[in-house]
Amino acid sequence: MNKEIVLVTKHGKERAVRRPFWVGLGLHTVCKTDFDTDQLGTFSGEVERAESPLNTCIKKARVGLAPGISSALANEGSFGPHPYLPFVAADFEMMAYVDSAGNEVVEQLLAYRTNYGHLDLKRHFEEAELQAWLERVRFPSHALIIKVLSGDEFVFLEKGINSAYQLRNSLAVAAKHAGQIRLETDMRAHCNPTRMGVIGRLAVKLVRRLLCHCPTCQAPGFGLEGREPGLPCSLCGNATDLALFEIFACPRCRNKERRPRSDGLKKASPGDCQFCNP
Repeated sequence: MNKEIVLVTKHGKERAVRRPFWVGLGLHTVCKTDFDTDQLGTFSGEVERAESPLNTCIKKARVGLAPGISSALANEGSFGPHPYLPFVAADFEMMAYVDSAGNEVVEQLLAYRTNYGHLDLKRHFEEAELQAWLERVRFPSHALIIKVLSGDEFVFLEKGINSAYQLRNSLAVAAKHAGQIRLETDMRAHCNPTRMGVIGRLAVKLVRRLLCHCPTCQAPGFGLEGREPGLPCSLCGNATDLALFEIFACPRCRNKERRPRSDGLKKASPGDCQFCNP
């Protein structure tokens, strides 16, 4: 049996993935670094992602399959406003497992612990404003990207900025351009320890999912796919938008099971009821 799994990455993600897959599945992670994953999209904007994060993640993982290699992994991240918490940034990560038997298993994780953000600077900016932002985004342990405004859009200038000296040089170069300067957090995993930690947590989730086999076809990856609303209000008894059941599914044969909430909650708070708290 092949005891290796290929991780398609050029950004050092094996540091987050190797231990969970070895401890949980006995698989040694080897990296495929000769595929330019940037051609599928970059955080700095040089290459726009052409497909959805899900399709991109699966496509990237399939690149790792080859004669003698029976399983492969890839990860795809997206950043933006948190879907539930106002004024909070979020890191939405996906990790895909594919194998030569045709199995495709995807796990995902939404994290609010991220330094994702940007700062727009005028040519003559306030040093205090810059320093406060740098501290907030954890520079220099977390790298930066610098862009300049050209016409109606910001154009990439440099990325991977991880020292005060490099930042000052980059700002001096950017100041020679007529437009505004934008600093962004570099969200590539090897430049962002916070994101690397999230990827590690996601790897653990994926391993746990792979250890769960479908009761019908025995394929790996049987797990939570969605939730069914309808949890009754503890005061009036009407159905709320909170989950009443959890839907577990097989990614291969599509067998589904409807199960009660895993946290055991039976009633919703009146504060979550549209009738008691319209």
